[in-house]
Amino acid sequence: PEGGRSVPRIAEERPFDPRRIIGALMRRKLMIVGIMLAGLGLSFVYTSQLIPLYSAHVTVLIEGSRSNVVNIESVAKGLTPDYYTNETQAAVIQSRDIAGKVVDKLNLAKDPDFNPELAPPHAGLLDVVKTAVKGWFGFSDGKSVKEDPWEGFSLLEKRAAQREMLVDVFLSGLSVIPSQRALLVEIEYVSHSPALAAKAANGVAEVYILDQLESKGNVTQKASQWLAQRATELRQRLIDSEKRLEEFRRKAGIMEVQGVSLFREQAAKLNIDLVTSRTRRAEAEARYQQVQSLLKQGGGIDTAAAVLDSPLIQRLREQESNVLRKLAELKTQVREAHPSMELVRNELKDLQSNIAAEVNKIVVNLGNELQIAKVRERGLASELKRLESQIDEQNDSAVTLRALQSEVQANKQLYETVIARFKETGVVGDDLQQADAKTISRATVPGFPFYPQKSIMMAVALFFATALGVALAIILELLDNGFRTVEQLEEITGMPAIGLVPILSRQDRGSKLHEVVAKRPNSLVGESIRSIRTSLLLSSADVQPKVVLVTSSVPAEGKTSTALAMGALAARTGTRSIVLDCDLRRASLHQTLGVSNDVGLSNYLSGQAELEDVIELHPSTGMHYISAGARVPHPTDLLGSPRMYALLQQLAATYDSIILDTPPLLAVSDALVLVRAVDRVVFVVRWEKTRRESVIASVKQIAEAGANIGGLILSQVDLRKQSRYGYSAGTGYYYGDGPKYYSD
Repeated sequence: PEGGRSVPRIAEERPFDPRRIIGALMRRKLMIVGIMLAGLGLSFVYTSQLIPLYSAHVTVLIEGSRSNVVNIESVAKGLTPDYYTNETQAAVIQSRDIAGKVVDKLNLAKDPDFNPELAPPHAGLLDVVKTAVKGWFGFSDGKSVKEDPWEGFSLLEKRAAQREMLVDVFLSGLSVIPSQRALLVEIEYVSHSPALAAKAANGVAEVYILDQLESKGNVTQKASQWLAQRATELRQRLIDSEKRLEEFRRKAGIMEVQGVSLFREQAAKLNIDLVTSRTRRAEAEARYQQVQSLLKQGGGIDTAAAVLDSPLIQRLREQESNVLRKLAELKTQVREAHPSMELVRNELKDLQSNIAAEVNKIVVNLGNELQIAKVRERGLASELKRLESQIDEQNDSAVTLRALQSEVQANKQLYETVIARFKETGVVGDDLQQADAKTISRATVPGFPFYPQKSIMMAVALFFATALGVALAIILELLDNGFRTVEQLEEITGMPAIGLVPILSRQDRGSKLHEVVAKRPNSLVGESIRSIRTSLLLSSADVQPKVVLVTSSVPAEGKTSTALAMGALAARTGTRSIVLDCDLRRASLHQTLGVSNDVGLSNYLSGQAELEDVIELHPSTGMHYISAGARVPHPTDLLGSPRMYALLQQLAATYDSIILDTPPLLAVSDALVLVRAVDRVVFVVRWEKTRRESVIASVKQIAEAGANIGGLILSQVDLRKQSRYGYSAGTGYYYGDGPKYYSD
C-alpha cells in the first residue's frame, strides 16, 4: 500500500521450477497416455502390413595395374588404385547397362519373385480392412475390368518398355557402396525373396567382371583395326607429301651447290664489283671535278693531277724546257730577228700547242671515263637488284619448301610410330587380358529379414508419441491464457487474491449463488464467500470498509452473483447490507433476483424518484437492494454526479455493508468514476476463461484511477479440476479434499 491504497506491483520472475512441468504433465496425463496408445497402435498396424525384406551382400576387390607378361604396354590400361576409382567403379556396377545384362542373364522377366506382373497380390492388414469396408458399404474400386497398359504398342516396343521397367525394378533393390579405406566395393541387393536377393547380388558381380573382360577384348581388337587402317592412310600420305616436295622444287627452280644457293653466290660477287665500280666512279668524278674547277678559274689546268700524271705531257714538258733553254742561249748569241731565233720560237710554239691539245684530250678523256664509270655502276646495281628480286622469290619458295619438308618428316615419324604400335598391339592378344576386379566374398541366402524391425519401430513410435504428448501438454500449458489458481493470479497481476468462488455442486444446480449462501451458509460456497468477506474486513486495521465496489474486466465473469452472495451472507449474519446495481447500461441484478426494474438507481439519480421508492427488500435473504432502473443516455454522468456521492454517504449512515455492482472496465468507464468514492474495490476474475491481458489492463486502469484495491476473486472455479494444480494458499484447504470436509 502507498498512501493507504493498494497499487499493483511488478511480479518477479520466478526461477524454473520442475514441479510446474511435472504438474502440467500430470494434469494432462490422460491425453499423453492416449497419444502414446494411439502411436503404438498405429505403429503396430503399419508394421503388420509391411512386406519383409532380405539383404544379400557381395564384396568385390578392385585390383590395380598388373605386371605384363610381355614388356609391351597394353592398349586397355589397368585401373589406378585410389578413392576415385572405387567411386567410379561403383557407379559402373550400378549402371543401367549392367542391370539390364543381369536381368537378361538371370531371366528375371519370368521370375514371379521379381516381376511384379507375375507376383500374386499382397494382402496386408490395411488391404483386408479396406476390402471389407468396401464390401459392407457396396463400394466398387473400379478395377473389375482390367485394362491393358500396353495397348497401342507394337511387340518390339512392348518388350523394350517391359525390359526398361524390369531394369528400374532391379535398380530399386540394388545398392553399391565403395569403401573409403580399401579397394573394395560392396554390392547389396534387397528383395522380399531371400533366394532372389543372393542370386541377384552374385549375378551383378559376375556380369561386372565379364563386362570388364569383354570391354578390354573389344578395345584391343578395335585398336588393332584402327591402327592397321591408320598405317595404310599414313603411308599414302607420306608418299603424297614426298611427291609434292619434289614437284615444287622443280617448279621453283631452286638450285643449290653443297647447300648454298647459286643466286646468293652471284649476288655476293656482284656486290664486290659494285663496290669497286663505285670507287672508280668516285675517283673519276673527283679528277673531272678538279679539272672543271681549274678551267673555271681561268688557268692552272696544267697543275691538275690527271695532266701531271700524263707521260706524254711529261715528255712534251721536257721538250718545252729544252726549247726554252735553247731559246735563252740564242738570245745571248744572236739578235731577235735572227732566223735561228725565229726557228726556236716556232718550235716552242708548236710544243705549247701540242701540250694544250693533249691537255684538252685529257680533259675530254676524264669526262668520258666518268660517264663510263657511272654507266658501269648503274649496270652492276641493276643486275644486283634483279638478283635480289630472284633471291626474294626464292626465299618465299624456300618457306613453302621447308613446310613441305617438315610435312614429309612428320608423316614419316607418325607412320613409323603407328607401324611400331600396330606390331606391339598384335602381340598382346585376348589370352593375356585380365579383369581389374574379382569377387572375394560371394552372397549367401539370408536366413532372416532385416526389415521391418518391428520391436524397434514400435519402440521409436512409442518414443515419438510420448514426446508428442509431452510437447503438446507443455504447449497447451504455455498457451493457457487464463487463471487456474489464486497464486497464479497474484503472481501475474501483482495484486493480492482474497479468495475464490467455486461453481455450484450438483445438488445446488438450478439455484442462485446468493440463495445457496443464504440457505446453507456452511456449505462450500458459503465458506468461500465468508472467507472473501473476512479478508475484506481484515484489510484495514483501523476502520472496517463499508462501501465495496465489485467489478471485472469483461462481462459474464460472475461479479453480479458474487456481489449478491456477499450481500446475502452479510444479511444472514445480522449485518444490514444493501446491493446497488450500478450497471445502468446492461442491468442484470433484477434478472438474477427475479424482480422488476421499473424504478431504480437511475430514477433516483435523475430526480424522478425518492430513496424510499428505490430501496427494496429481498425476502429470502433479508438483504436490501437497489436495481438499476430505467436506461438513461448518460449513465457515466449520473454515476459521477454529487447526488451519487451523497447517496453513498447517506447509505453509509444506515447500512453496515454497501456493495456496488458496476459494469466491466474494458467495456465502459462507468466504474472508474466511483473507485475513489468507495472503501475497497473487489475485482472478479473468471476461472480459466478470462484472458490474462484483459485482467492486467483492467487492474492497471483502476490502480491509475486511484482505487484502493481490496483484492482479486477467482470466480466459477471447478474445484475438482483445479485440484490438479496443487494447494492454493488463502483458501484454507486442499481443493481435492475441500468438498468432503465442508459438505453439509
